[in-house]
Amino acid sequence: MFAEAGPSLVATSSPFGRVQNNQNLVLTSGKYGGDMAFLGAGAGGDPTAVAVVSDLMFVAQSLFAGVRSHWPQQFLAPKVSCDF
Repeated sequence: MFAEAGPSLVATSSPFGRVQNNQNLVLTSGKYGGDMAFLGAGAGGDPTAVAVVSDLMFVAQSLFAGVRSHWPQQFLAPKVSCDF
C-alpha cells in the first residue's frame, strides 16, 4: 500500500487540476477494482465540523455500547503510565 499527500503541480486538464474550493479528490488503484476516484467535501468549517461531530458521536455510542475499540491494537496509541 502506498499513500501520499502534499502539494503537486498537475495539468489543468487533469481531474486533479479541476478540484475547487474545499473539495478533495482521492485516486485509488487496485488489482481488482482498477482506478477509482472519490471526490467530496474536505477541509473547511462545515465539513470539518460534521466530521468532528460524527467522530464524537461514534465514540460516545461505542462507549455506551461497551465497545472498547474497532481498531486492531497495533493502530492504537500505546498506553502511557507515569509514576511520580
